Amino acid sequence: MLLRVGSELWWTNGRGFKGQANDIQLMVNRQARSTTGCYKSTNTGALVAEAGLRPATSLLDNRQRRFALGLGPSPLYGRS
Repeated sequence: MLLRVGSELWWTNGRGFKGQANDIQLMVNRQARSTTGCYKSTNTGALVAEAGLRPATSLLDNRQRRFALGLGPSPLYGRS
């Protein structure tokens, strides 16, 4: 998803810009609807789970965690 580009910089442990997290959640909901073909009246929690997607806050937290792990010392070049 293109909306997550650079989210490592503005999302900090669930306290990022809530407006942007809501925008990403709307895109996840739209993606889940197009994947499953369900109606707009379908519960979004069940819809996202059925589509195999995760909530936006979970996606952003995971992206932040993976970015932080990438900043550590590389095992290929020894300890630094």
